[in-house]
Amino acid sequence: MECHKINLGADLKGIPKPLLVCVTSHMTYWYPGVIEVIKIIKSIFPSVPVVLGGIYATLCYEHAKDNTGADYVVKGSGELEVLKVADNLSGRKRDYGFFKERMESEMVPAYELYPKLNSVSMITSRGCPYHCSYCASFLFESRLMFRNSENVVTEIEKYVTKLGVKDIAFYDDALLVDSEKHIIPILEMLIKKRLRARYHTPNGLHPKYIDLQLARLLWKAGFKTIRLGFEGTSTMVQKASGHKVNGQEFESALYCLQEADGGSSEYGNDKDASWDIGVYLLVGLPGQTVDEVVEAIEFVNKLRVKIKLAEYSPVPSTDEFKKASMLYPQVTYEPLSHNKCTFATVGMGIDYETFDELKSLAKRLNAELKRSNVHHWLS
Repeated sequence: MECHKINLGADLKGIPKPLLVCVTSHMTYWYPGVIEVIKIIKSIFPSVPVVLGGIYATLCYEHAKDNTGADYVVKGSGELEVLKVADNLSGRKRDYGFFKERMESEMVPAYELYPKLNSVSMITSRGCPYHCSYCASFLFESRLMFRNSENVVTEIEKYVTKLGVKDIAFYDDALLVDSEKHIIPILEMLIKKRLRARYHTPNGLHPKYIDLQLARLLWKAGFKTIRLGFEGTSTMVQKASGHKVNGQEFESALYCLQEADGGSSEYGNDKDASWDIGVYLLVGLPGQTVDEVVEAIEFVNKLRVKIKLAEYSPVPSTDEFKKASMLYPQVTYEPLSHNKCTFATVGMGIDYETFDELKSLAKRLNAELKRSNVHHWLS
């Protein structure tokens, strides 16, 4: 933190005094870093208002107001609220109706301010049609809104051709939903552009939307890392996940991805050119049992795909958070306790040794699968 603190302070001292400083936030349990950043800002621009938004500010609104030193705290998608704050400070009045129709497509990160970047993250949409009991996506955007497809591709082209970016990660909550109108046009344009970039989906894709056509387009466009949100096989986990995918749909998605994997790309005809497919399995959900997790691990392993255990952490304002608060009351007043390292064993009512055994099982099966794949490639 000290290194970043020094650099941030030096950078801020080199700019003119602003009207307003906007600070975002991510994980709730990372709030100490938010406090430090605001302290640095205030030490250099003591009279300049600071507005805080983002995930922590939305999910822990009162905590953020009481502890961060921010002059304003906004919830949800913050662009409109921040604009209102800025207009209030400058005395400007305007009609905000233009924000109501669709996602503002021109609001993109100023990555060009970085001296050098090899990778960036981006979103092409906001919101999610599902309402998983452990997810708070609905608090940030109640509707599913898509950016203009051409603007998305223009943004990607800028990153690759002007900034030298090689890897781009998509963090949409529902990247594949309504694919005919959204992601498919984007993929088709990317294929025509022939941009030398690799694309990744760390936030997880909905398997039910993956058919052979979409899988082939993802492959041709240059997608490398594919993460699928399956979560688990038990009735409880499926219900918590809003029944967004069943076993048959999941297997169908894997089949399509494997059929589309050509084993080669513009980056070379070798094992590294294939998909990097991983399946998220939720572990640590309140009431979940060890047997349920083992069953899910074995199910995914039999389909010969990598297991990615996603350790549950309590998210305020969700249904599962209410259950978590009864098991671990600290989550209601201390965001540090939302960390998965703190809660996962509590939710399942097991000790750390048993929890480590579950992680070791997944790790061992993944290693065996990798050795098998390498042997197949060499032969």
